[in-house]
Amino acid sequence: MSVFRSQTNAAVEITQAVDPAFFRQGDADREIQRLSRDFGQQARVIAADLPWGGHAVIAAWGAVTLTPLDSAIMDALRSGAPVHSGLLVGALGDLRASARSGLPVYSLGGGAGFIWSANHNSSGKGVLRITAVDPSALSSRTLPQPAAPAPSPVTAALAAAKPPSTPTPNPDDAARREGADQVEKVVVAAIQPAALAGSANAPSSSSTSAGQAEEAKVKQPPSELPASPAFPVSALGRRVALIVANGAYSEAPLTNPTVDAGIVAGSLEKIGFSVTVKKDLDLDGFEQAISEFAETTRGAEIALFYFAGHGFSVAAGGRQQNLLMAISANFSAKTALALQGGGEPLEHVEETIIGRARATLIFIDACRNIPALASRGVGSRGFAPLDASNFEGAYVVLSTRVGQTAEDGAGGQGSPFARAFASVLPTPGLRIEDAYYRMREQVRRETSGVQVPDSIRSDLPEGGVVLVGSNVK
Repeated sequence: MSVFRSQTNAAVEITQAVDPAFFRQGDADREIQRLSRDFGQQARVIAADLPWGGHAVIAAWGAVTLTPLDSAIMDALRSGAPVHSGLLVGALGDLRASARSGLPVYSLGGGAGFIWSANHNSSGKGVLRITAVDPSALSSRTLPQPAAPAPSPVTAALAAAKPPSTPTPNPDDAARREGADQVEKVVVAAIQPAALAGSANAPSSSSTSAGQAEEAKVKQPPSELPASPAFPVSALGRRVALIVANGAYSEAPLTNPTVDAGIVAGSLEKIGFSVTVKKDLDLDGFEQAISEFAETTRGAEIALFYFAGHGFSVAAGGRQQNLLMAISANFSAKTALALQGGGEPLEHVEETIIGRARATLIFIDACRNIPALASRGVGSRGFAPLDASNFEGAYVVLSTRVGQTAEDGAGGQGSPFARAFASVLPTPGLRIEDAYYRMREQVRRETSGVQVPDSIRSDLPEGGVVLVGSNVK
C-alpha cells in the first residue's frame, strides 16, 4: 500500500495494489458496473490491449480528471529521466514500463475521486490497483512524498496527520490541521462515497449510517476496501497451507508421516497459517485435496504445500516422472506404468497450485527408500531433476538431493527434515531462502551428511518471502 501526502501532511493519494490478481472473462466489466451502481455515477473507462496479449483498463469516478501526458514527458519516462508531473496513473502499475510499451500514462487533476485500474495477460493473471485520490489538495508547487506503509489507508492518513503536541497550541497549526482533516475526509469519502454520505446509492448489503461510517472509517483494515470478484481484497495477507501425510502403505508402511504432519502444522499455525492436514489419502482423495487447496490459495499472500510419504521418479513415456505416492499405490506392480497409476505427479501439483497466491512454497519430504522397488529397478532412487518451467512465484524444496533417498527417522519422533522445518521456519527476519539454508545444514548434521535437502525451483516475486517479521520477539 502506498500513501502520498501534501505539505500539510494530508493524504492526497491512497493506493492498494493486489499482485497477483486473477481475472476471468468479463470480471473487469462486471466490477466497473458494480462500482458505478454503488457510486451512483457512470464510470469513465479507458481500455487498451497489451502488446504481448491481454488487456488493461482504467475506470474513474468522482471529480478526478485524467489527462494524457504530452510526448516530451512520455519520452522522459521511456528514457528513465526524472519526471516531476504530479500524480500519475498508467495502463501498467510501472509508469516507465507503460511508456516503453507504447501504453498511455495520465496526469491526475480535478478533485476527489476513485480509480480502479487493472491489467492482465491472456491467461488472466495480472495486477489490480484501487486508488482514492484528491489532486486538488496539491498545489502546483507541492508534489507528494511517499510515506511508509501502514496497516490501513485510513488509519495511516489519520495517524500521520496529527501534529506533535505542544504546550501552547498555535492557531495557524490548528487551521492547517483542520484543512488537512477536511482533505482526508474527502479522500476517505472517495473510497466509500455512498456509505459516508448515507446515500441511497450505498450497497444494499450495508446498513451503515453516516455517523457509524464516520466511526468505522478509522477502524477498517485494508480488507474493507471495495472487493473485486477478480480478486478478493479480503484475502490480502492470508496464509494457507495443506499438509498431506501418507504413511499407511500396505507394502511399505512409514511410521513418521503422521507425526511429521503434527510437527509441521504446529509450527505453521504459530506464524499465522490456516492449516489443513490430510492423512493417508488414496489417489482420488489426494487429487481432490490438491484441487480443493488450489481454490483456497486464490488471492492468498502465501500458499504452502507439504508432503510426507513415499515418492520417487518412474520412467514413463520416454521421460522420468516424479511421483508423490498415494497409499493405494501397488509397489508390487510389474511395470512402471502400473506403478505410475498409484502416484500424483509432482508436476501436476505444481501446475494446480502455483500462480494463485503471491508466493507458493512447496516442501517434499519423500524419496524414502523402498527396497522392493530398488531390487527390481522399477522406481529410481529419489527424484529426477525437474524440467525447466515458466512457473512464477514458486519455491520448491526436496528433503534430499535429486537422485538420493531420505530418512524416515526414529519411529514417533518425526523425520529429520520435518524437525528442521519446524525448528527453523518460525525464526524472525529470515527470508525463505535463508531458512532453507539453515534447514539443509541442520538435516546434514543430524544425518552425518547422508541426507542433504535441495532447493530445486526458486522464482519468488520481488521482495521475496519472510514468514516472520524481524520485530517479532
